[in-house]
Amino acid sequence: MAAQRIYKQTTVFNGRATGLKNLWEPSTSYKGKPQERPNYLFAFIVPKTRGHWSEEPQFAGFTQAAQELYQQAMSHIPFPQIIWPVKDGDMSPEVGKPPIEWAKNHWLLSGSSSTPIETNIVQNGVPVKIMNRALVKPGDFVAVGIALAVNANTANAVKCYINSVLFMGPGEEIAV
Repeated sequence: MAAQRIYKQTTVFNGRATGLKNLWEPSTSYKGKPQERPNYLFAFIVPKTRGHWSEEPQFAGFTQAAQELYQQAMSHIPFPQIIWPVKDGDMSPEVGKPPIEWAKNHWLLSGSSSTPIETNIVQNGVPVKIMNRALVKPGDFVAVGIALAVNANTANAVKCYINSVLFMGPGEEIAV
């Protein structure tokens, strides 16, 4: 009997949206190959104020969820060998390429969902479903509902599932 998959829920506040391309329309291929199911994607950045993402006040809930996931499902793997979904924006995303200008001094976090991601916007202090996608843009401030789980394809990696995105307010546009 297969072990029950463990998911740890958390929310990250005051991020800034960067990846909206497949937030509403799913990707159906990966590296040119068709996928079995649609893949909704979202990415955002958080300002870097500490030397490691786990020390960031903005990531306190995320760090707690990550620690719980590690203790319950990954503690047999040495902690330094775990591949976490948070990336350092000051580092190159690919070998031989420079860091992305808009990502510098930020932590990057992206995730996916096989079902449509709940997307809302705060209007007059109340979250409402986004009916007009032109209301939001890369750079806007967001709160992101996340579930963390062990990556099904890489036993020492953590996968980030995006459950919801709440657009909190406008931010300076990021040209991604």
